[in-house]
Amino acid sequence: MLDLYMLSFNWDGYVKSTDSIWIGSTPELELAVYTICFYHKPNALCDVSMNGVAYKIQTYQQSYNGGTYVGSAYPDIS
Repeated sequence: MLDLYMLSFNWDGYVKSTDSIWIGSTPELELAVYTICFYHKPNALCDVSMNGVAYKIQTYQQSYNGGTYVGSAYPDIS
């Protein structure tokens, strides 16, 4: 079973008002899904289905020293 939760937190004096966390997943699964979405639909929402449940993953590119890297990737929960 895979669940997605929305939460907020405070880290070193900075507040992140909206974040999400997968429950019942592994870091390897998350990295695989985010990597596939990064290459398939960079800087956009990527439709993913796991265990019959539809999710949207948002990715952003970041350029550094002439290379393109994952700037951010996360489940869109809006």
